Amino acid sequence: MRLSKAKKLEQRVRELERRLVDSVPKTELDTVRSSLQSKIAELQRTISGSVPKTTLDATKKDLQSKIGALEARLRESVSKSEAETLRAKVKEL
Repeated sequence: MRLSKAKKLEQRVRELERRLVDSVPKTELDTVRSSLQSKIAELQRTISGSVPKTTLDATKKDLQSKIGALEARLRESVSKSEAETLRAKVKEL
């Protein structure tokens, strides 16, 4: 049996209506895409201004080591005024 032209058109309309229910308006898609692209760009800017945690940890460890060495030297030293006082006493002897 052949379907009448009207029946074919009705079937086509129903099929298109089903497809329309499962679709998203193009403007909504464009809005979502634009929003996500903005978030990606923002994250990329944040990342480019950051350093890897491993680099931070290595730098921190290096600086702490240098601070420790300077503190050790400071513990072994005397103040300038104390040194001058001792020199003056040595000269008096």
